[in-house]
Amino acid sequence: MLDIPRQLNPQMLALLRLLQAKGNSQLDKITAHELGMKPSNFSKMRREARERGLILDESAVLLNPEKLGFVLGFFEVKFKDIRLNQAAEALWTTWPEVQEVHVLLPHHTMLLKVRARSNEELQSIRMKLWDIEGLEEVSTHIAGLTVKETQKLPI
Repeated sequence: MLDIPRQLNPQMLALLRLLQAKGNSQLDKITAHELGMKPSNFSKMRREARERGLILDESAVLLNPEKLGFVLGFFEVKFKDIRLNQAAEALWTTWPEVQEVHVLLPHHTMLLKVRARSNEELQSIRMKLWDIEGLEEVSTHIAGLTVKETQKLPI
């Protein structure tokens, strides 16, 4: 397990917490003063955080999918041969409805998080899955209520 405090100095952790809390709309208001450092060091630290891959996207704006009429579904898919997973992974990167793809252990099934405009569209996506060579099984789960969903990390 990653011990974040040992991997990052306190100022870097403070910067990441501020970026996560304020988001892009207030990025210009995050000042070196808030972190107790010189402006040149602040800029250098932000650049370092981006280069190290700690910041995935400073321009992200999170939209409310429910207010925009999207339904949430999960597909658990299993292939006849584990080697077919890689081809499917590449394919799913081209499907805009697929938001996340996770490989579940120990059976190497895959879990897809999908947003669609309706249950009918989710069904259409499910049918599209069956067009993928080597697919053995698909389980569908439709979220009736999202109790918690966040991109914020507990740093």
